[in-house]
Amino acid sequence: SKCSWREGCLGCRVNPRSCEPVQLRAEATLGIDWDAKVLDKHYKVKIARHVHMHESVKLAQLERNTPENLGQCLESLTQEEEVLMYCKDCTKKKGDYTETVHTKGFKIWSCGPLLVMQLKRFHSGDGASYKLHNLITFPTHLDMGEYLAGEAEGSGCNTDAAGGTEPGENEKDREPSVKTARGDQNSKAATNESQMFRTLSREITQYELYGVVNHIGCMGSGHYTSFVRRGDGSSGSCTKWYCCNDERVYEVSEEDVVSMNAYLLFYVRTDVASGSVALKDLYPPRATSSDQAVKPEEVKRRSWAPSLLKSTFSAGGGNASSQDSGFCGVM
Repeated sequence: SKCSWREGCLGCRVNPRSCEPVQLRAEATLGIDWDAKVLDKHYKVKIARHVHMHESVKLAQLERNTPENLGQCLESLTQEEEVLMYCKDCTKKKGDYTETVHTKGFKIWSCGPLLVMQLKRFHSGDGASYKLHNLITFPTHLDMGEYLAGEAEGSGCNTDAAGGTEPGENEKDREPSVKTARGDQNSKAATNESQMFRTLSREITQYELYGVVNHIGCMGSGHYTSFVRRGDGSSGSCTKWYCCNDERVYEVSEEDVVSMNAYLLFYVRTDVASGSVALKDLYPPRATSSDQAVKPEEVKRRSWAPSLLKSTFSAGGGNASSQDSGFCGVM
């Protein structure tokens, strides 16, 4: 069809008596509706089987059918790339509009106690859209530690730059210089900053899969089902997976959970899954119904609460006081 997909057109008719060439786009296809008598007289099965397969068709099939794993998807998401962008300093220096190569990257600082991942199942480009049916394997036990951003560069203390001990000089008899004092202050500041940004989500990065939403169908239509885990396997309890398909709920094996129809993945952090930390401790309920809703601008202006972090880690389970004013740092 030459029409937009919004119009719901099933195809534009081509006049067979017209001598004008038909203009086709790269993603357009031709369909032939044969007359029954003509088809019976002229259609030859053996000849029809000899179809020349264009290289683009093979590449498209390879793209849609090549299996991947969740680790490859996360690595692709956080991979740095070089882009040509406007440079303000270079433009100011040269006096003319200047573009330079910049490095662009996406970093994950931390993940919450409940982690939901949406797999890219639909491709759009050059006016065409279609569903991707690749098998993406995903683990039931996921460690996000290797995908998190590292500590900020320059947060550590360089003893040489801060006035360290000169060769041959006794450090005990040497009076601290101004540089040494500043170095100690910078080291303490870096340590305090590191402590402030310590959160459970940075310390505990292991997750367990507890649910999957599946999409069966194509771009315009389909059907949703889900897999749900019951039991966490602790204290000898049995872990079972169930498929929820409309009104039908039945047990499935863990191998059946990983399929080409997976669309949404639901993970829970291990401390929450084991019960050592409760969600009500991470998200305290409001004391009364008369409490006002949290204003995002006020949350942005508030600083981190070191006292809240200290009590959280000393308790070993994130039992934060609901009276503490800090929003950040617990999860």
